Amino acid sequence: MNINGAVNIDTLEVEVDFTDSINSESMKRLMEQLSRGHPIGVVSMILDNARYCPSKAVEEYRQDLGNIVFIFLPTYLPHLNLIERLWKFFKKTTFYNKYYEKFTDFTQACKGFLKNIKKHEHALRSLLAENFHMQKN
Repeated sequence: MNINGAVNIDTLEVEVDFTDSINSESMKRLMEQLSRGHPIGVVSMILDNARYCPSKAVEEYRQDLGNIVFIFLPTYLPHLNLIERLWKFFKKTTFYNKYYEKFTDFTQACKGFLKNIKKHEHALRSLLAENFHMQKN
């Protein structure tokens, strides 16, 4: 199981796509969810440079939706990608030192965390802060 997702750092709203593989198709499904869920205004997606993100198929679909803007992070700076911070916290909370007898138990734990993400609001507010500081060498 793979999870492709996006987080609104203002509301902690999470949109996810549970999928067998994260690729252009799963990216398009996620964009569709975001577009449908936010029909007014523009959705800015801050992305890393995973090969499926800047693909031609994804770019064409983004243009067709019309309300999604891509902002690509520089290569090799995953710590700037806030969704990666969320995934790290998610894994720590859901997987570390835990054993799930059945895959369905594991899946339910994943879905439960994402459904009840507000339970972790205090920790996530500091973790998903967008106040980055640039330093000159």
